[in-house]
Amino acid sequence: RDWLLETEISETQVENLRRADVRVYLANEPDRLIHTLSALIEPPPPAGFLPVRWFSAEIGAGG
Repeated sequence: RDWLLETEISETQVENLRRADVRVYLANEPDRLIHTLSALIEPPPPAGFLPVRWFSAEIGAGG
């Protein structure tokens, strides 16, 4: 299948944070919306930035 994607990027109230709205249509039926997806986009972390640990070593993942 061929798809038609429509993407809109907009500003948010948070500096350097953008919202991306993606709409998916069938290419041969461009009026038929199949799915929508929204995501937030931030700039890449600066060099040397250490990732956040989201769980405790004592508890473990999923704990």
